[in-house]
Amino acid sequence: MSPPQSQGIPAIEFAADLLRQAERTMVLTGAGISTPSGIPDFRSEGTGLWSRDEPLGVASLNTFRTAPVRFY
Repeated sequence: MSPPQSQGIPAIEFAADLLRQAERTMVLTGAGISTPSGIPDFRSEGTGLWSRDEPLGVASLNTFRTAPVRFY
């Protein structure tokens, strides 16, 4: 649904109104949205989570079963 331009409602106000009226809201973001917020990503050289852990050694079914704290 697009904003009713004929009524002169700016898109941001239209979007805000939709959110206010919604019973539930879900936000999907793309890769990298966390890094400007200070949350480390997985692949950045030197700061990414995979620079300190081997991906296959951490994110595997075996690690989940044997060392769930490390997995999470």
